[in-house]
Amino acid sequence: MLNLHEIENIAKLMFDYSLGVFWLIFLVFIPLLKDIIIKRKDVFTVKDRSTSYESRLYTECSDFVKHKTLTIEGKIFHYVEVGDVSKPLILFLHGFPQFWYAWRYQLRGLQDMDYHLVAIDMRGTGRNYKPRDVHHYKASLLLTDIREIIIKKKSF
Repeated sequence: MLNLHEIENIAKLMFDYSLGVFWLIFLVFIPLLKDIIIKRKDVFTVKDRSTSYESRLYTECSDFVKHKTLTIEGKIFHYVEVGDVSKPLILFLHGFPQFWYAWRYQLRGLQDMDYHLVAIDMRGTGRNYKPRDVHHYKASLLLTDIREIIIKKKSF
């Protein structure tokens, strides 16, 4: 005979299992079935990935951004810029784990304004300086990087 605690455990296990099956059907089988029903031809095809993801990212926006690098205390920082360097600077800073590419739509949308738009790759992302130790990613060091980039950009 099962006691109350064992019955509760079995009920919880059945509920968890049912919930898992529901999400499997909802997130996997229904979208797959929808694609098969509307006869998408690319559902089960192998996509050409001969060009690397990174190279596609750096050429996709090349019609309006300029890729450049700055060296600060021996560390290389990649950035993209749009607009006239003599105009007021607007600096775009991404979060983790993004890089300059997160700002591509804003850069494109603001490119005709009278601003110098700069989106930088923060320390450890993109084509930048990538220290291994976590203590190199302290907020004070990231802020120093940003300050030095602004100072260098203003001196051009």
